[in-house]
Amino acid sequence: MPILKAIIKVLTSLKLTVVILCFSVVVVFLGTVAQEPMGLKLAVDKFFKEFFIDSVSMQAALGKCFQMFLGMQIDPIPQERLISGGFPCFPGGYFIGSILLVNLLAAYYSRFVFSWKKAGILLTHFGIIILLVGQVLTD
Repeated sequence: MPILKAIIKVLTSLKLTVVILCFSVVVVFLGTVAQEPMGLKLAVDKFFKEFFIDSVSMQAALGKCFQMFLGMQIDPIPQERLISGGFPCFPGGYFIGSILLVNLLAAYYSRFVFSWKKAGILLTHFGIIILLVGQVLTD
């Protein structure tokens, strides 16, 4: 039973929420930057519609960042290599969204006590849950 309490404590942690949101900012930034060297559809598929981002896609995004911010010219990656991918090296959109959903549901299960004063926050979080689930169902 202590292991279950430790797992619930980790899943309901506000620190976990902040880390997940930071990872999501990084993924959104890199996925947006990667659209130029990879193309829109491939970048969206590799960054947002996968559980993990592969090393080749990450290389394309970081290469574009080096070009934009440091003025370094990086050799373009061939399209065949971008499509085939590499090894997983960073959490992707589906993984981050799944962990965020589990974190939100676990926090509500363990902490939330309904009252009319908290109806607005409940409605807001319910909207986030609908957005997360709706995105997965739409894909």
